Amino acid sequence: MITKKVQTELCFGCGSCAAVCPVKAINMVRDKYGFLRPQVDEEICVNCNQCVEHCPVLTRKIQRAPVKKAVVVRADGAENSASGGAFFNLAKSLLTKPECFFQTTQKIFIAGTIWNEDFLPETVLTNDLATVEKMRGSKYVWGSTGNSYTETAAALKAGHMVFYSGTPCQIAGLYAFLGEDPDNLITLEILCHGGGAPIVWQSYLEFAGRKYGKRPAECKMQNAKGKIIFTFADGTHKVEDINKENEYVPLYMQGKTKRDCCLVCPFMGRVRNADIIVGDVWAKWAAKERNKGISLFIVNSPKAEMLLKHTHWQMMHHFDLDSRCNSPLNKINGNIPAIAPDREEILERFAAELPFEQAIKNKKVGLMNFNYPRDNYGALLLAFAMEKVVRDLGYEPYTINYYKNPITMNFDPQSAMWKFREKYLTLSGFAVEKRDLKQFNNMFEKFIFGSDVIWKDTREYVYFADWIKGKKTLIAYGASFCENQQPAPDWYKRGCMRRFDAVSVREKSGIDICRDYAGIDATHVIDPSLLLHPKDYQCIIDDGKVEIPCGKYAVYYTFWKFNPYDVCLDMPLYNAFKDGSNHSRSFAQWLALIQNAALVITSSFHGICFSLLYNRPFVYLAKPGEDNERAKSLLTKFGLDERLIVCSEKEIADAVAHMQINWSEVNKKIDAFRIFSLNWLKDALEIAPNNKRKMKRNMQIVKFRNFLARIISCFIFNKQKRRKFRNQYK
Repeated sequence: MITKKVQTELCFGCGSCAAVCPVKAINMVRDKYGFLRPQVDEEICVNCNQCVEHCPVLTRKIQRAPVKKAVVVRADGAENSASGGAFFNLAKSLLTKPECFFQTTQKIFIAGTIWNEDFLPETVLTNDLATVEKMRGSKYVWGSTGNSYTETAAALKAGHMVFYSGTPCQIAGLYAFLGEDPDNLITLEILCHGGGAPIVWQSYLEFAGRKYGKRPAECKMQNAKGKIIFTFADGTHKVEDINKENEYVPLYMQGKTKRDCCLVCPFMGRVRNADIIVGDVWAKWAAKERNKGISLFIVNSPKAEMLLKHTHWQMMHHFDLDSRCNSPLNKINGNIPAIAPDREEILERFAAELPFEQAIKNKKVGLMNFNYPRDNYGALLLAFAMEKVVRDLGYEPYTINYYKNPITMNFDPQSAMWKFREKYLTLSGFAVEKRDLKQFNNMFEKFIFGSDVIWKDTREYVYFADWIKGKKTLIAYGASFCENQQPAPDWYKRGCMRRFDAVSVREKSGIDICRDYAGIDATHVIDPSLLLHPKDYQCIIDDGKVEIPCGKYAVYYTFWKFNPYDVCLDMPLYNAFKDGSNHSRSFAQWLALIQNAALVITSSFHGICFSLLYNRPFVYLAKPGEDNERAKSLLTKFGLDERLIVCSEKEIADAVAHMQINWSEVNKKIDAFRIFSLNWLKDALEIAPNNKRKMKRNMQIVKFRNFLARIISCFIFNKQKRRKFRNQYK
């Protein structure tokens, strides 16, 4: 029987097996996604094997030579069809002027797809022009053949002409059912993108009903013209832009709703079953013509040649079938339809009866920050915190595995940094150059850039999202410029920043920089490491082997020259960064040392953050020549004294002597700032993806324009300076 011969994922649901079964032992039953599949009643089945012999997957009844001739045509009234009205023009001509084609007195029947009473596509056989009118327009939903196979066979046996249209698998199923190619049968197949899940379409109709306050009663899709037309029961219409307003068609085009067999379709390519093949024309020269309506018409038999010759057309172009660049979406050259990697996950959401708007929500978020496997605890714990926060908000975070010059950085796969990345971060892909990052553009709809000093003046353009294009949501969380001064004039960088949908900064001065430099609004938020609570990091400590010094002790965590012998303290001083063998400590040991220290001395911004998190007294040792904006902004936000910032080791003792920290008040301010920042990030992630234009960059032009911008900037600055000087001495 058929279910034992054909794997489930290879069945196209054409219904040929059910139609040919002499004892009606096979029923076409819908699965959880709405696709019809054969179900055999073994008690009735007589094992005649007719179903196997008439299955288009197992038996290819019609074998034609590879198609050679193709033209581009436009029919009268093409503006009301999906492409150029090829099918409707043929069907109308056959019904109204049959004498132009055949010397016969028999009837002519048309088989095509209409929306049935369940608002699902179904093929029907008719000789009524009004019914044929309903067949116009694409239907990007998998449809059943209904009773059309048996009705077609009866009409052909009675000597009538039948013009049958459908998808390639439906045409193959028809020929498999008939077992021959009768002279009074003409077939037409569309260049198919695959069949969308009916359950998704029905869920979308409910969503459309909520969106417009009334459920659509009719729908006509015209992808080549970029629109979809809804007709409601009250006779009103709504025209949506497929790329900007419609939610269903992009989902289908991305391959997220298609039937599993469409992954391995055997009916595409240059050898086709039908007499006529029609489809959209996506050649570059046709861009201006598509809105008026044009069709690709492929001649695949003498019957097709005869219909093309005797039907009134406006001939537009002879199409080159051997040119792949002319038919990227037409599948005539055998290109497999795109199937999204999250297809099964999305279909399962619909099967679980989630509302349409929730089911289509892309939960994957790409995180772009500094996750280098280098000796930087703060940067990697920041990446850990961002992943956990985004995950707690109901999304699937993936840290983009990007770092420049992996060889020259002397990475050690056995180091604590490398092991932490592999164990605690969900790394996605691998990239060392901008061109490597383009793979992630297709993987995610939402991106979060930051936190950390990603917008420093000398930072790469990749941290300004210049490699992202298409319908995306771009978020900058806690982006930092490092210092309280505007970056050098850069028109390209400003253009990148203006594409972000939501921008937040880690230092309050960043708000003014964003406004004055790029003309964008920014919000001050807390560093990601402080979005978590101490308990959230405890799993890292518990997973490692830690040794805590006895009694009171101080630790130092610095990135540049530090002389511990210049520090005058009455307690032991330990290096939180390196152990006695000068090896980087594990993350568990680093966290545990800070968690239990009586004093933390640090030149790291995140050293301050974790001191605050664990309520540990701390002193910030400023780098010579640094403006200390990051530290000042953090201390000011939580009401801490700036005397905690020192410039040399000898000042640490005095800072400790004057240290007065009311941790209860500090924790209240941290909690309030944490809640505010979480709400900001939650709202930002709910921003719908929108089109991001491609950033084009010619480095010579960029450098020249930036050079001019700097000259103008210097001139304006000097003019303001002279004016200020004159005003002082008037």
